[in-house]
Amino acid sequence: MAHSYYADSVEGVVDIAKRLGGSVAVRALHSENVYPFSYDDRGRQRWRDLALDLYSINEVKHATTRLEYRVRERFSDDQIMGFCVQQMKRGFQSLQINVGVTRDPTFGPLLLFGAGGYAVDVLADRQLMLPPLNLALAQALVRSSRVCEIISENSYQVERDIEQLCELLIKLSEMVVDLPQLTGLEINPLLLNKRGLLAVDLAVSIGPPACLAISPYPEHLSESIRLRRSGRPAVVRAIRGEDEPDHLEFYRHLSPESIRLRYFYSRGVPTHQELATWTQIDYDREMAFIVSAPRLDGLPGNETLGVVRAVTDADNVRSEFSIVIRDDLQGEGLGVILMQKIIDYCRRRGTLQLYGSTLPSNKGMQGLARKLGFSTRFNAEEDVVDMKMMLNEPTEEWQMYRLQQ
Repeated sequence: MAHSYYADSVEGVVDIAKRLGGSVAVRALHSENVYPFSYDDRGRQRWRDLALDLYSINEVKHATTRLEYRVRERFSDDQIMGFCVQQMKRGFQSLQINVGVTRDPTFGPLLLFGAGGYAVDVLADRQLMLPPLNLALAQALVRSSRVCEIISENSYQVERDIEQLCELLIKLSEMVVDLPQLTGLEINPLLLNKRGLLAVDLAVSIGPPACLAISPYPEHLSESIRLRRSGRPAVVRAIRGEDEPDHLEFYRHLSPESIRLRYFYSRGVPTHQELATWTQIDYDREMAFIVSAPRLDGLPGNETLGVVRAVTDADNVRSEFSIVIRDDLQGEGLGVILMQKIIDYCRRRGTLQLYGSTLPSNKGMQGLARKLGFSTRFNAEEDVVDMKMMLNEPTEEWQMYRLQQ
């Protein structure tokens, strides 16, 4: 972030410029330009209260006096907020970028990315994406902008520059999640050059809290465990999109019999689309917990040992679960751990009933369900064993009706 200094008068600006030395930039602050994206309808007017490349003290004094006259012609004293002074930040073939956070009446917070500086209105390069972002989504947002084309044509470190921009977008996404009162944030211009990123101008506004259109990753649900027999350390956590490669490897560890018991039929290796559907979920309507542990083959990264999933109806009355454990890890207590995790989760969020079905030949699943308190009943029509557990009591008549269906 560029260092900013503030003054209430022309004389104060001159004193700051003397201390800084070199060329400076001066912006007159008022009630219409201190908030994110608060510009008038004419794009050419958005920079009228800014003076750049002021080398001498006379230039600073003359330009700041002109700014003061312009502002006082348009605003009352209570709307004028003084001046902001910065050293000029140019050179090294800097690319100017516009990054920010805004709100939509329907979808809530949005992340914005595109070309910035004087060309922001001319290029109209404003790409939007719903938070929260992961690395893949941040890369997609950057690559959809004209900024990415300029970087690809002019940068000697294309991947480094894109990586830095993605890291910034992810941090902004985290701010949106952690600060629901954040109504707007604009960094324009954000300079990108061979030295890295530099935020030159920043505006922030706060207001009433807003809900995200997409629920953020529930990090607070993660917990550390140890496997019962081997004592191997592992983590039980919600699944995320980056788990797709590990999930494919996990599936390949399943025997044909485990696959048949899970899906009720024999099937091949899942496609990328299927894996994306399983790992990139809406945490408001669905939850999948996995057991993840460091690999034992010496390779970096983790591997998935088991997964439990619950899909809840729109009214949060009933949730259907499914569970599968790797064949070579049977007897490690993962079934109990995962099932108890999903039971506690659904109970806390107010779901009334948790239910599932299994094949009559799957005696292990039936025994686990009864051990945890599920009622089991053979369904002759579907040729399956139904498993049900009441988590919370219904309070409305329509809820009782739904449970009887």
